[in-house]
Amino acid sequence: MMTRPLQETRHWGEYTVLHQLQSTEGASALTKHLVLQPGKNISYQYHHHRSEVWVFIQGNGTLVLEGELLPVAPGVVVEIPALTKHSLQATSELHFIEVQRGFPLVEEDIVRLAVEWQEILKLCQAQEA
Repeated sequence: MMTRPLQETRHWGEYTVLHQLQSTEGASALTKHLVLQPGKNISYQYHHHRSEVWVFIQGNGTLVLEGELLPVAPGVVVEIPALTKHSLQATSELHFIEVQRGFPLVEEDIVRLAVEWQEILKLCQAQEA
């Protein structure tokens, strides 16, 4: 089983690991509670080895999924398969639960395409053209 901090503060907010599971078939699962601060975003990224499910529980924001901008609010559930480009910006303090599944579940599996929100929006516009 991987070792990672159970809580971590990042430039966009913070996360807490709620649960880790290593199955007998070799797949792993990791559940986190993430808090994204207003006006902050996570990078536009994808993963080779993991899929994610996000369940929004408090606050509002904008999800970018394969270049499409979608509003998120409490009750919204989003499935993000491996290799799917995604990002998220909070308009208010945004709480969500993330369930990762795959192997290996490591931070090095993040491929970042853009970090700043304006860069991400430009990439989305370029995809539409």
